[in-house]
Amino acid sequence: MLAIIPSLFWLGIYLKEDRREPEPRSLLTKLFLGGILAGLAGLIIEGAAVYIFFDPAFFYQEINPALTEAESSNLWESIIIYVLIAPLVEEFVKYAAIKKIGFPSKYFNQIVDGVIYAVTVALGFALFENFLYFGGYLSEGIYSLLAIFVLRMFMSTLLHTLSTGWMGYWMGKAKFNVALRKKFILVGFGVAVVIHAIFNFLMITGMLFYAVLVLVVVSALFFERIRSADTQMFWFPNKK
Repeated sequence: MLAIIPSLFWLGIYLKEDRREPEPRSLLTKLFLGGILAGLAGLIIEGAAVYIFFDPAFFYQEINPALTEAESSNLWESIIIYVLIAPLVEEFVKYAAIKKIGFPSKYFNQIVDGVIYAVTVALGFALFENFLYFGGYLSEGIYSLLAIFVLRMFMSTLLHTLSTGWMGYWMGKAKFNVALRKKFILVGFGVAVVIHAIFNFLMITGMLFYAVLVLVVVSALFFERIRSADTQMFWFPNKK
């Protein structure tokens, strides 16, 4: 029950940005479910990658004389997993869901629609992720559970909407520009991965203030962009 609250909260916020022509609930439901499946796919792929390729000894380096070998190894493990592997895998599976379900939709006639499709997928993904996190904290007591709930709701879940939302913005631009479609999609994917990776790096290295600052700055730029005239205008996609 707790896992769905952050997703519904942020979905309500973002849907207000598409008031001129709201997307069909049936399509949003498919995108949301696609995001949940993307979460499952991401978990499997990340788990398999770590199991097959990860060698803790390979990542040990003397980056800080104060760190023991085990501590240094753990830090580098976290960086490789959460800064390199996770952003690439998670943004790719979310992209795949958007491309499969949202991109071909006949209702896709504004750039902001790409944002809404991406955010909806991201929130389905976040629900799956939050379910796992909250389940792990059930035995830790109510205060630990509430702390992780607040952290996931206002930071991690928001992060998913912003990183993937930016990808959706560029996919929206790609929808209406056949000549630059591949370039725009690649740019969108790259932006999503970079935002995701920076946030994860700041979190695992304990720089909470800067992680919050990144969310504030990215949010401000993002909402300014999706409220712009070209993002909100109606386009007629090239059918070639």
